Amino acid sequence: MKRRFYLQALAALALIWGAVAVAHSLALAAVPSPEKVAAYLAAHPLADAGKADSAGDAATVASRRVVVEEFARQRARLTFVQKRELYATHADTLLAFTSHLSRDEKILLADLTAGPDFNRLIASLAKMPDPDRLRMLERAKRELIDRVPDPARRAQLDKFDAGMISGLIKTAPENVFQMLPPEMKLQMLPFLEQLQNNVRKLAD
Repeated sequence: MKRRFYLQALAALALIWGAVAVAHSLALAAVPSPEKVAAYLAAHPLADAGKADSAGDAATVASRRVVVEEFARQRARLTFVQKRELYATHADTLLAFTSHLSRDEKILLADLTAGPDFNRLIASLAKMPDPDRLRMLERAKRELIDRVPDPARRAQLDKFDAGMISGLIKTAPENVFQMLPPEMKLQMLPFLEQLQNNVRKLAD
């Protein structure tokens, strides 16, 4: 009788721990990471997904939109440090993805990833004294370059003219970021996120 009770208890315990293990595995699978985002893009190449312009059929356009929206959703779940790692270590994957976006898809991705927060960021930078604003821009540039392993990408970032951008921010209207072409928004996104993180650190 006791043996049967113990066996039943062990069986119940095994079921509980099995459920816990499954839940834990699912939780780990749901944790976002730069590697998972890059793997998603690699598994859904838009280059092989047909045309997305007016010549493309509705089903193709819709399926490509799902990929763009899912990428934006996964990217939004990354922390600032993870986003920085994504840019630094998976630049080729990101470039391959964005280079096959149609104009409408670039607008969609820019709207999903570069929202009105950056208008507020630029507005706050415009109110800074010139030396402080320039110092913030130079620091964000330096921190981005220091974390990029690819020499070609580092050289590209080094061409960023902090003084010119500082002058533009000072004289630009508050909604200047939303006025930019989507290609420029996407190119500026890593830098603006680095800048935004630095501003938040000052506020804390």
